Amino acid sequence: MDKQAFFWKIMAGELPAPKAAETLGIVFKHIDANAGSIEAEFRGAPEFTNPAGNIQGGFLAAELFQEGELVACATAVIRAMPK
Repeated sequence: MDKQAFFWKIMAGELPAPKAAETLGIVFKHIDANAGSIEAEFRGAPEFTNPAGNIQGGFLAAELFQEGELVACATAVIRAMPK
């Protein structure tokens, strides 16, 4: 794992988190770069709900995209490194 990579600099507080991550309220529960997995929670804010009171699908899609993007950023360097 390359601790100088963008993702790890954010995790270390050296760079600010993306505004989308802040808006969605992402909280990391577990990161395993070697396994290529991240467990995260997102804030289900009242502002994200539709008239029925459910989280609107676009916010759910954004949360899934955000987590997938972070997994890719966290593991890309590891997979590119020679064994």
